[in-house]
Amino acid sequence: MEEQKRHFKAGVAAADAGDWAQADVEFAAAWDVKPHYKIAWARGGAKIELGKYREATAQLEACLREGTKMTKAERKQVEELLAEARAKLVKLHIRLSVPGAEIRVDGEPVGTSPLEADVIVDPGQRSIAATKPGVKFVPVTLSVSPGQAMNVDIEVEPPPPAPLPVKKDAAKPAEGGGWKPWVVGAGTAVAVTGIGTGAAILALTPAESWDENMKWAMTSFAVGGTAAIGAIIVGALWATEKKPAAQRSAVWVAPVVSGRENGVWLGGAF
Repeated sequence: MEEQKRHFKAGVAAADAGDWAQADVEFAAAWDVKPHYKIAWARGGAKIELGKYREATAQLEACLREGTKMTKAERKQVEELLAEARAKLVKLHIRLSVPGAEIRVDGEPVGTSPLEADVIVDPGQRSIAATKPGVKFVPVTLSVSPGQAMNVDIEVEPPPPAPLPVKKDAAKPAEGGGWKPWVVGAGTAVAVTGIGTGAAILALTPAESWDENMKWAMTSFAVGGTAAIGAIIVGALWATEKKPAAQRSAVWVAPVVSGRENGVWLGGAF
């Protein structure tokens, strides 16, 4: 009993000094020693000063239950204090479209959806969240005033947008045409050399050696002509790659065999 009185007196002193948090601590310690309606009354008053109206309501209701011997005047004072605390409470009507989700207010579980009753909270900033396996909800943070009643809708978090398809660029030919310029250059050089050599042989061949040197001249012409045809074909293909599909060149080669002439027929569109 002495310990109870000591804590109660310390709580009264702290309340007189305006230290309501310490007063609440001392009143709670006195209640733990032995409950008494006056201690619950004092705790209810401290909770109101601290803005903890839910706890104040609980303490004052306990005071009325425990105070079987309180006077009518005391009961009236407690009932007025209780009405003051209840008037400051906030009512939240929390709604979800998904049943079976656990609902938490300020991290404390308050029930499972659908909630039939309102959730009673203190004024100030409140956070509401819902959890259910396989479903993500958008948490709600709001600020409420004393005595306010509010509907709170918790929405299902929409799925993330599907990623856009990645376009793969068609393979581009290497800058400069790759191997084709080299083939064109080499073919042109061989063509010039072959044809030039054949022409030189014919120009410098004496009459008595004409038949023998004619074979070498024809060979040079054949080599040079073949190189020239190859260079033209590769050059045309190289030029075609640089044009749009509708403007690309075409090259074709066909053998010519007849009674009067033999050779190769070369044609194209550029």
